[in-house]
Amino acid sequence: MAKLLVVSAVMSFLVVSLNNENADISSLRERIQQQIRGEYHLGDVDLYYPGASLGIVEVDPETTDADSALHAADIAMYQEKKHKQKTPFVAHPALHS
Repeated sequence: MAKLLVVSAVMSFLVVSLNNENADISSLRERIQQQIRGEYHLGDVDLYYPGASLGIVEVDPETTDADSALHAADIAMYQEKKHKQKTPFVAHPALHS
């Protein structure tokens, strides 16, 4: 049976993947986080972004339509967001003088 993996994030991006039975969802979550977390330099502002709250769900595309899959991923994202406290750190050189 084919399964569809749907990921929703606060930054409003979507990853859809046909997945097999042996998928490691926590590994997928960590790979996505590694790609988006980090330090970003915007002119005089340095921003550390700790990563997004991700909503990852596995659905059967034979029985779940796209809207229902997105809704389930959104719910999962907000549940994760509730359990985490992520506050980006912003440093601006003018604040240190």
